Amino acid sequence: MELWTEAQLRSIDRMLNPRSIAVVGASPKGGYGGRLLTAVLRAKDRVRIYPVNPNYPDIMGAKCYPSVSELPEAPDLVGIVVPYDKVLDVLQESHRKGAGSAVVISAGFAERGLEARLALQQRIGAFARESGLRMAGPNCLGLANVEDDIWPAASPRTLGGLTGPIGLVCQSGATAFGPFLLRAVDGGIGLSYIISTGNETDLEFADFARYLLDDPDTRVIAGFVEGFKDVRKVLAVAELAAERGKPIVLIKIGRSESGARAARSHTAALTGADALYDALFSQYRIIRVQDHDDLLRTDAFGRYPLPA
Repeated sequence: MELWTEAQLRSIDRMLNPRSIAVVGASPKGGYGGRLLTAVLRAKDRVRIYPVNPNYPDIMGAKCYPSVSELPEAPDLVGIVVPYDKVLDVLQESHRKGAGSAVVISAGFAERGLEARLALQQRIGAFARESGLRMAGPNCLGLANVEDDIWPAASPRTLGGLTGPIGLVCQSGATAFGPFLLRAVDGGIGLSYIISTGNETDLEFADFARYLLDDPDTRVIAGFVEGFKDVRKVLAVAELAAERGKPIVLIKIGRSESGARAARSHTAALTGADALYDALFSQYRIIRVQDHDDLLRTDAFGRYPLPA
């Protein structure tokens, strides 16, 4: 079974290196829709930005479109900030338009602990995989291409132009754009990408790690992981990372029962027995650390060399 296809990696590439971005649910009133639009508009001299909201002719000086179908082109990335029960409709419309990828900021899915919400999340993930419109989320804060200063994220924080060799992938967007970003700024630590994966109904940590292995600007992959959906992918990407000399450094929460509950509430992924993960990480040369500062203490010269 092929774990990664060329089409999947191309979709991730369009997500992380977009030349056009649509923000569905853009708003002048703040909230996630306003923050996401504000963030992407910082790159409007290099990226074509399309707010989508039928209630406004323009937002923040940018022409607003009533629907994805009426955009002048198929966007590389669709940022979705609409009520949970409208997300699938937007994804289907985006696919018909020919969009390349999506990031779903909207929450209200499996993390609510309701069977109907889990079922809807599963339908969304199945649609993404079957259609080829690959997506991050739902229930995430978005992404950042730090190298090119493109921030499709519902967060006001940036690195202020500081770039570097670490690709950061977090299931928790609040952690990625909160404590990690603040520590990077305070420590002068540059990043290549910041990726929050949320509930991982489609793309997961290992998929983005696989993409970053091919990225020449990323020398180290750092992750904050609550649980793994597919351990085979994690082990395959770890083997490839070792072959290429790119360390994978992880904080894996879930060591305590309270941590395991937190992981289940966010991703509904397998948290597993912690001792088993320690053994797997050791065997496959994944470096496990315990706190935020240790995770970002990596640098381009390999302060975390691969174990012998």
